[in-house]
Amino acid sequence: MTNSTLKIHNIFKLSDDTTVIACDRPADECAWANRKINIISNDGQQRQGLVISEMRSMLRQTKHLNKIAIGTSMPVHLSAEEAQSGRWFVAF
Repeated sequence: MTNSTLKIHNIFKLSDDTTVIACDRPADECAWANRKINIISNDGQQRQGLVISEMRSMLRQTKHLNKIAIGTSMPVHLSAEEAQSGRWFVAF
């Protein structure tokens, strides 16, 4: 994958209808609010386009220094099992 893709590690659906995507931390920090992203598979097939609403804190941050948590209020069409498979990426 290119520098503009981040491997998805997990996905969490919260009770307030927010979905949080835990993924690799980018080499360069960037602003995430209102950023358009795509969820793609490792073979380049696009699953879904999303708009990120916020950056969130990772629990146990010292264990997850190489990951970020991004939140969206849009429904995400990716199951936790798919997210954990290592086959899905956030492309921006």
